[in-house]
Amino acid sequence: MSSPVMAFIPLLKGTKKPALANWNQRENCVIEFENYHRLQGFDLALADAFCEPPVGCLDIDNYALAHPILMSLGFDSEAADTTTFTSGRTNSRKHFMTLPEPLTTFQVIVDGVVAFEYRCQNENGTTIADKFSGIHPSGTVYAWENGLDMSCIQPMPECLHNDWKRRLDEKRAEKQATVRAKVSSYVMDSPREAALLRRKLAYISPDSDRDTWLKVVFSILATGLSDAVAIAEDWSRGSDKFNQRDFNSTVASFKPNGGISVGTLHHFAVQGGYRA
Repeated sequence: MSSPVMAFIPLLKGTKKPALANWNQRENCVIEFENYHRLQGFDLALADAFCEPPVGCLDIDNYALAHPILMSLGFDSEAADTTTFTSGRTNSRKHFMTLPEPLTTFQVIVDGVVAFEYRCQNENGTTIADKFSGIHPSGTVYAWENGLDMSCIQPMPECLHNDWKRRLDEKRAEKQATVRAKVSSYVMDSPREAALLRRKLAYISPDSDRDTWLKVVFSILATGLSDAVAIAEDWSRGSDKFNQRDFNSTVASFKPNGGISVGTLHHFAVQGGYRA
């Protein structure tokens, strides 16, 4: 197997703070060899999602908690034959492994404590940064733990890759179930009420600032109409900024007695020119 093409992020020395703005976007990472001079004078982090192939980091934050879980999957951290770094902190290490495709980062938490984390990219496709050189903010020094450098990164074992995808699928299913529960919690209503609500929404731009958008969506949900979620989504889709994942999470976060009422929507509609 050939070595992956690395993508790097320069960090301010002794910190985890990126030296560049918008550091998690591909165009701001250092990938080409001829640009490596831009890394001089900095500590380094790997831009996991933008390596080719992408790199997944198994970041063990609490070895005592992580070890039994990983062993049950069939992965022995002590015997890993891929590039492994330690920050010098006890009970922690990073294993770098290549992936067929970038995956969204996922934390495995045991009794409120992060045991380990699968790291690669954020939900919006930007990269995670995994520091591997220089000094940890605590003062310890990053070092290869098993003598295998970046040219030795191996593919992620199927047991870990499958576990990562399974956890993401379960998380996605939980969110969808929450949204469906929100929908089913609304009572039956008359077509006239829904028509009036839609008429008022015609006077409110879905391109409003985010605070206004949130208040309007919550106000729609506060009506208790059986198709409130559908009405809120139809209205929201009128904006080029519409994002399905963001909309779903917004609906899931709605609290019926959270302080936003039907009157909030009426207020914005009147501001937009609505008259009864």
